[in-house]
Amino acid sequence: MYTSWAYALAQVIIEVPYLFVRAITFVVTTYPMIGYQWSASKQIPKWLLWLYYLTPTSWTLNGMLTLQYGDVDSEILVFGEKKTVASFIRDYFGFHHDQLPVVALVLVLYPLLFAFLFAYGIAKLNFTRR
Repeated sequence: MYTSWAYALAQVIIEVPYLFVRAITFVVTTYPMIGYQWSASKQIPKWLLWLYYLTPTSWTLNGMLTLQYGDVDSEILVFGEKKTVASFIRDYFGFHHDQLPVVALVLVLYPLLFAFLFAYGIAKLNFTRR
């Protein structure tokens, strides 16, 4: 009855409250566990690094850690040596505080890309034909 773009836009808009609740749930459950061991991007094999950059979760963790700890200059004892929190985040995880705008852009583009793919799929793929 409606055009495929109107249907896709309605589907995307109706998902926003649900996704907001999911994001809050993710942050509430992940934020207290910041201290667990992650495999840093420098420890990922070179042939698998493209998958790391393709995963939205890696960008989310990059944004959360860098935003919270990327500019902290307090010294901590890590692996037997003194480092600032910012240098530990940069050296161990590979997260740089000056790349936060790129991380924010990627995190905005992911939902837009998926919404566009959904709308394109609704418009062009027709499974009712025989």
